[in-house]
Amino acid sequence: MPHNVQSTKDGNLLLVTAMVMNGRLHHGSHYGHTGAVKGKLLVFDTKRMENPIANIEVGHHAAHGVVVSLHGDYAYIANSGEGAVSAINAETNKVVQTYKVGDGPNGITVR
Repeated sequence: MPHNVQSTKDGNLLLVTAMVMNGRLHHGSHYGHTGAVKGKLLVFDTKRMENPIANIEVGHHAAHGVVVSLHGDYAYIANSGEGAVSAINAETNKVVQTYKVGDGPNGITVR
């Protein structure tokens, strides 16, 4: 189930947080699952939206909020089920840091 969508400043990429179960978007509550549901960041090229160009695991359960850094070099994902925020390098599409922030982070912003 997609949770949040953010575009890069140049509009070339669309970042979608999602809940994936057995390789498919999951359309239900993430509560009560025992590791089968994964939080994902799906990255789409806005000129070719058929399939994501990156599929990045960011934890168990739902990935909620997503925001792009001011310079566009990182994306930050609020991982509700993990009590954490993941930092993704926008060039490599890899998780570079995970920050524990407490229970149930849902939204996120950069100033």
